[in-house]
Amino acid sequence: MQEITQQEIKLSDESITKLASCMSAAAAHKKWLTVKDAAKYLNCSESGLRGYMKNKKISYCKFNGIVLFNTEDLDRLIEKGRVESISDTIQRATNRGR
Repeated sequence: MQEITQQEIKLSDESITKLASCMSAAAAHKKWLTVKDAAKYLNCSESGLRGYMKNKKISYCKFNGIVLFNTEDLDRLIEKGRVESISDTIQRATNRGR
């Protein structure tokens, strides 16, 4: 395999900015989060999140003594609290009639 040196890679400032933005977005969308990060993700307290765990309202994994949350499970928890607007309800009803 051939090694690429820094001189061989020439990127514009715009390309570097876009790359940095993509890398930040990827880091923000980690699949597994700690209690602290999951609480930030849900905009709630860590104790509130632990209450969900205690009452089995949210799925989590424990690995080597560390509690981890899957972001897809957190998104489902958020979706459960979704209140549909009247326009969404009307639109859904209208689409069923077609």
